[in-house]
Amino acid sequence: MEVEDIVLSVKEWNRKGNVCNSQKDYDKAIECYNKAIQINENHEYPWNGLGNVYNSLKDYDKAIECYNKAIQINENYKNPWNGLGIVYNSLKDYDKAIECYNKAIQINENFINPWNGLGNIYSSQNDYDKAFECYNKAIQIDENQENPWNGLGNVYSFQKDYDKAIECYNKAIQINEIFENPWNGLGNVYSFQKDYDKAIECYNKAIQINENQESPWNGLGNIYYFQKYYDKAIKCYNKAIQINKNYELPWNGFGRVYEKQKDYNKAIECYKNSFAINPNYRSPYNNLTNLCEKLEKEKNFTYNIEKLLEFNPSNQEAYRIYGNFLMEWKLLNESPKSLNKIRSFFETSIRYYESVKDNSGISLSRISLEKLESLLNDLNDNETKQKNDINSPMHKVMYAIKESKIRDKSNITKRSFLPFINANFEYKDDLTTVENEPQVYFEVLRRWNSYTPIIADNYEVSKGGGYFIKYRDKGIIIDPGFNFIDNFKNAGHFFKDIDMIFISHAHNDHMADLESILTLLHKYNDEIKESDDLSKEDTIKKEISKRDNISYNEVTAENIEKEFLKSNRRKIIEFYMPLSVFKFYSGLFELTAKTNYRIHIIEDGSICSLGDKYTTDTRDSFRIRTIRAKHRDMISDICAIGLSIEFKNLVILYTGDTGWDENIGVQYSELKASYQEKNVILLAHIGGFKDCEDNYLTGGKDSDIFYKNHLGRLGLVKLNEELKPDMCLISEFGEEFKGNRTDLAAIFQEAFENKILFFPVDIGFRLDMNNRKIKCIQNAEENPYSLKYSYKDPCDVRAYEHKKNYSLHYYDRNLDSRLITAVVSELVSQNKL
Repeated sequence: MEVEDIVLSVKEWNRKGNVCNSQKDYDKAIECYNKAIQINENHEYPWNGLGNVYNSLKDYDKAIECYNKAIQINENYKNPWNGLGIVYNSLKDYDKAIECYNKAIQINENFINPWNGLGNIYSSQNDYDKAFECYNKAIQIDENQENPWNGLGNVYSFQKDYDKAIECYNKAIQINEIFENPWNGLGNVYSFQKDYDKAIECYNKAIQINENQESPWNGLGNIYYFQKYYDKAIKCYNKAIQINKNYELPWNGFGRVYEKQKDYNKAIECYKNSFAINPNYRSPYNNLTNLCEKLEKEKNFTYNIEKLLEFNPSNQEAYRIYGNFLMEWKLLNESPKSLNKIRSFFETSIRYYESVKDNSGISLSRISLEKLESLLNDLNDNETKQKNDINSPMHKVMYAIKESKIRDKSNITKRSFLPFINANFEYKDDLTTVENEPQVYFEVLRRWNSYTPIIADNYEVSKGGGYFIKYRDKGIIIDPGFNFIDNFKNAGHFFKDIDMIFISHAHNDHMADLESILTLLHKYNDEIKESDDLSKEDTIKKEISKRDNISYNEVTAENIEKEFLKSNRRKIIEFYMPLSVFKFYSGLFELTAKTNYRIHIIEDGSICSLGDKYTTDTRDSFRIRTIRAKHRDMISDICAIGLSIEFKNLVILYTGDTGWDENIGVQYSELKASYQEKNVILLAHIGGFKDCEDNYLTGGKDSDIFYKNHLGRLGLVKLNEELKPDMCLISEFGEEFKGNRTDLAAIFQEAFENKILFFPVDIGFRLDMNNRKIKCIQNAEENPYSLKYSYKDPCDVRAYEHKKNYSLHYYDRNLDSRLITAVVSELVSQNKL
């Protein structure tokens, strides 16, 4: 046979292999590629094709072998380098994957696939800047490829920028309507938005295209779980597991369903199954922890210990992590039998790690085993001391604490604090559900002004606080005064939600929690570097140990710090403050490169832009501009500022603490002129009542009647006359207004003949800044007591002030106010509101 005929035969068999591979006839594809290799083993194409088949079959060792053979024949052949990138990405060996993708790009920078692969890696690592760069490069090469558009949709979805995610997914579908991934992505987005009908439609479309993809079945199961259609949820989760028995998400979903049905043994088994498949997936771990706390309170925990101890994972690494979970709980009574069972988990994991020469795993397992042996030694020592020192004060104290379970209860209480600074924890609350949470909102987290929260008779009533803006995946705090962190945490937020902080002036009720925030920032980042919780797998110290395959104790503090400083998980907070605040806290701030915060000094006219830097689309252009305030703080009488929080079609003007004078009037007159095309919402600090204001009714001079340091009644009137906003949110009340805030707002609204909507605002007031709607109670139930929230037009919202703790609650005006009063009062009495 001539050489040319041999080559043609190789190409023909290779072409047939490609066709079979595209049709997912993998056995036939392997046969064709092997036929080509038999004719000429030094041709790179069939080796690459074989690699693709084994990659699809998840036989990664064989895939790597075939790709390497193709590269050995022709190292400038780009496809096998891309294939290796895909394999290493699947194996979560991201450094090698990036290296291979970059090699493919080096050979041909217009090869779209590795750019998309790099985008996928950076997206999974939450490095969204690099992910955007790579996906956009792929689109620049060929805008009619669906994969990078789908990748962009995923990134926007992760960032909770759902409008842009939907736009990208639809672009991918427009290019290829039988590509199932963007349909699944759309289902996820609509599910996040609680638009369940659309989500179901999209998941079903993905299933119609490819019924053997597990993700949309799991998504459908989640929706039916949320809708409390538990039988349907179970069917969908079962389908997902039939497709992929090693898919951890539906097992976690099963656990949630069975927990709701109070079938706790099944719930435990399902959470364990999810955990056993992927010990780095934290949701089943958190759910199992919460369930254990619940069972302990219900006195059923002891019964479930045996169930917890039954564990036979497919992933051998899970033995060590699960053993740490059990040891953290110490199984309450710390029975030797239970602890010995946990010991067997650690011993099994050591044998496994030794067999694969994993030095990191060996050292981590031995550290856990040493801690367990210490617990067993303590138990043995206690048994000896009980015989010898039964009448000693030391024995009496330790034995009484053990019997009263004070230690166990304190550990549970301690664990309840930790989620606030846990980067991977998510909030859930079945008592006060809300539909379609907005992506961009403004939230009030303050009640009273000035000094009263310092000397409060009733801590739960006398609360200060501040404000919070959620803009996509960014969180912005304004004036974190007394109790702000408490209010922020109780509203369901986590420390990870804080990215920027604006402080208007140097008074305690606007900055008291700044030091607490710095302390929490230090703790948050320390937990990322290294944790006392042995079950926490995503610390930088453990990552270095695993990456370099060295003993955990060999990882130095210097190496941890070096890795941390370049990690995208490092939390950095931007502080914006006037000079007076900086001077007040100057001894607290460090100004070094390693500091996990950045200080920006602001004054009247400063601008901070938070617009989308990934696109020229200005639909959601967002910036914060400082405006002048007339207020003397503890340091200065010229530094106080207010804020103009500006969107394309809406602006919130935050007065800060300011008095009224002619210059302030001129400023707001100019602001009114510049915002003629926007909806204007005024957030005004009224302060208290001053006797000088009463002189207005007796003909007092303008220079004598206004409250000097706050707006007061008259300054608030003048400001609204000048600005004529669409809505005025009255805040910063003196605590002397207890029980009178709704009446006061009604007086202002009547005085302005209902041309301006006035709302007294309190902790929990939330405004959807894209749709200009207020979060309010849509439905109230008495059996059991619960509230359901939605977002309504401000004209349809009313405020109710509870007579015991003076909290304000906002409700749909069409609801029976007596029912609202009854349900809110009951939930307040149960400390659930």
